[in-house]
Amino acid sequence: MKKIIIMDLSSRTTKVGGEARVVQNLFEGLKKEFKTYYLGFPTFYIDAEGNDKIILKKRLPVGAWTRRLGLSEIGVLRAAYNIVFVRRMKKMGLSKEETERIRKIAPDVIISNSAADFPLLENLKMGGIVFKAVYVDHGSISTISETSISSKESIPLTVGSGLSGANMNEIKKKFFAFFDLCVALNKNQYSSIKRFTSRVAYIPNGLDVPVEKNKQSQERFRNRYALSNTNFIILYLGRMFERQKRVSTLIEAFRMIKAQDMRLMLAGEGPSLREYMTQANGDDRIVFTGALHNHQINDAYELSDLFVLPSAWEGFSLVVLEASAHAIPMILSSDAYINDLKTKKIGNILSFKTGDPRELARAIEKMHKDSALRRRAAQSSRAISREFTRKRMLKGYSEAIRRLN
Repeated sequence: MKKIIIMDLSSRTTKVGGEARVVQNLFEGLKKEFKTYYLGFPTFYIDAEGNDKIILKKRLPVGAWTRRLGLSEIGVLRAAYNIVFVRRMKKMGLSKEETERIRKIAPDVIISNSAADFPLLENLKMGGIVFKAVYVDHGSISTISETSISSKESIPLTVGSGLSGANMNEIKKKFFAFFDLCVALNKNQYSSIKRFTSRVAYIPNGLDVPVEKNKQSQERFRNRYALSNTNFIILYLGRMFERQKRVSTLIEAFRMIKAQDMRLMLAGEGPSLREYMTQANGDDRIVFTGALHNHQINDAYELSDLFVLPSAWEGFSLVVLEASAHAIPMILSSDAYINDLKTKKIGNILSFKTGDPRELARAIEKMHKDSALRRRAAQSSRAISREFTRKRMLKGYSEAIRRLN
């Protein structure tokens, strides 16, 4: 039986979210066919218990006060953090105990879920540990259009990683060529990675979402956030992270709409939360819930009439799969509306130009007024849920791993 390590160093700061959930699903879901281990920090989905986990000692954590102040959004400070962290990791590698644990496991495959994993993977190979390295492009490194090596988007590849080149394309080529297999989460990623290496597999994310119809729980949720049965509830659920999620566009669009029966529910935490609260100040129709537990997430979806994802980019969003499982009509930014969702089987999904609040406001009002449109949109959501399942995702990884010699 092949031994697989699921690795994710971004877990040092990203404890929740799509990437962490995919890591959990791979760690637990591949156990039927492989001996799987987890290498990283504890997350909301993976705790520190069990001899099948290598839980790393915390190094240079970002504190809650740092996130509240939004310091990670400042390019220079973010660069400095990455220089210190990644170079320290590259110089020190894992602790002797952690390295010996990996050597004893003797993994056949290590699946990397973050560009931050690269320096340690390189060190493990240089230390004589033989394995096949697989990279999953959660961060959409392949499709980043930025060409400046000083941009925040390129920092994970350029700062302290040991990768260098005249331009970002040259750096990307070196990065992707290091891996024995690269996993593209969407069709655009697949085409982009093919420019750098032929060792690529298309495996979109998949999720099975248990949907609960708990009226008592939903009523408690309504009361907690002062939501009435007559409210038309618009939901955003995810990280409050402006560089990717662009929630400011949604807030601006919502404030253009004067309908008093509408509520905008913003669920989640992140470094941009404070600026969003400032932007929403004065509009008591906007509700911030903070982080939600699983049953609360279920209630939020079940009570909502419309889901909006205004992101500047997405690999393959798990919240889209969650919303689709609850058959909620969706509005996606043009960059979140990936080609994988544009099929006859799924049907049309309402979208707007990324970053355009006026177009988004018009789309929201259109959904609000047109019940027939909402019914068709709900059918499209159901089709997404049927198409992108956890079983299909795990099958894709299993087959890809077995093909590695």
